[in-house]
Amino acid sequence: MAKLTWNAFVAKHPNPYGILVIDVPSKFPPAYAFDRAGKKLPTPYALFQQWAAATFVGDWSSQSGGGGFYLGVETLADVHTAQAKFGGKGGWITSKFSKNVLQITYDWNAYKAVAAQFGYTL
Repeated sequence: MAKLTWNAFVAKHPNPYGILVIDVPSKFPPAYAFDRAGKKLPTPYALFQQWAAATFVGDWSSQSGGGGFYLGVETLADVHTAQAKFGGKGGWITSKFSKNVLQITYDWNAYKAVAAQFGYTL
């Protein structure tokens, strides 16, 4: 559904679900700056946002930092969708933004799978 700015999301959804995305590659190896067709690849964060925009059914927002990024999502269904795609890492945790946060791993293999979903050839 809609990607909102972080402040707008928190104001609209005071008790959101959270997704903490960890194990994110910090930068591309030189071999992965472009795909095989010469198309510039998006950053891991930008590609994940593209996936979320195409997949999530509820409102959502994201922030990056600390070697990963954090998503606030409106619906538990969106958490389960992310978990089904990327797998969970551990159980539910809490953060200052949400009492219900699931950690997922978004490594190079996950990046490659999402890139292929959006037409990049790696």
